[in-house]
Amino acid sequence: MNKSLPISVFKSKNRKQQSGFIVLLGMLALVLGAAVWFGGVNNIRSESIEIVQQNENTRELQRIKERMLAYAVFQPEIFGTDSSSTVKRSQEEIPGPGYFPCPDTDGNGNSNAPCGGGGVTFVSGLVPESISSRSFTFIDRHQKIGLYWYAVDARFLTQNSDYYYDSVNRRFVPLNRNSPATGSLTLDGRTDNIVMVLIYSGDPVKGRSQSSPSLANIGNFLELENADGDAEFISYYADPNPVGNDPKFNDFVIPITRTEWNAALLSRVSKDLMTGTAVGTAPDNIPDLCSTVSATDLHWFNDCLYVGNIPPFTCTDNTVNGAQNLYGQGWRTELGCP
Repeated sequence: MNKSLPISVFKSKNRKQQSGFIVLLGMLALVLGAAVWFGGVNNIRSESIEIVQQNENTRELQRIKERMLAYAVFQPEIFGTDSSSTVKRSQEEIPGPGYFPCPDTDGNGNSNAPCGGGGVTFVSGLVPESISSRSFTFIDRHQKIGLYWYAVDARFLTQNSDYYYDSVNRRFVPLNRNSPATGSLTLDGRTDNIVMVLIYSGDPVKGRSQSSPSLANIGNFLELENADGDAEFISYYADPNPVGNDPKFNDFVIPITRTEWNAALLSRVSKDLMTGTAVGTAPDNIPDLCSTVSATDLHWFNDCLYVGNIPPFTCTDNTVNGAQNLYGQGWRTELGCP
């Protein structure tokens, strides 16, 4: 004879089944939660990696700026010898400080010189990886070349074909803290004091390809005013009608101002380490070059002098001891040497 099982037994079984079902639901929730969590972590990680890469690229732009200024300050050392030679040039052939390189215009990583001829007021192109005949680099990794661009006032170019005398002996007309008086570049409407504009292109905007960088496809890298070929540049742009999530402007732009250029150059030409006549006296408050370079030397520190009519040169038409100083930048007069 079968006896009915106690109700407590059924309740116990139901509780066990419900408990097992709850455990399964809990495990499922954990699995789904883990998937969401790890998916979110991966998204965060991807976004973090992208931010780190972008930050590194903008830091690289700052490093390029520092190297451009270093290149300008150390012109006499960089070009103190002929190409691929250790023989020092004669004093009158060594260029003075302050000049910037010609850009890379074909995407091969090398500075394409000469440039700036024909009366143009500025030159633009890719930041070169290096100067092929000199031990000086601007970008550490070749694959980053297409990301960095610049425009420079033509008067500040080291090999502007409007300002050299022949293919061997360069003519460097006055370049000092007051010459030239004004520049040709503008940034965000600022109409003076801009010597160079440096640009990191950012990631490609939708529908564009950043392959084979050259001036021919600058519009695939830079946006709006920065890609239209004139001397006006911008560092920001508030687009009221963006297309989807793709920004129309993602250039990162920084300038080298004339104030920064002046400070860098004055740190060299105004250096005062020589002491007075008495032993142990302090520096004499006179730039050392005023004494170490003779006023009659054919040297970049002295005034630019030439005889003849070779436009667009504008040096004073006279001579010192019958000689021409085709490299003088006028620092002696500018600093008021005694």
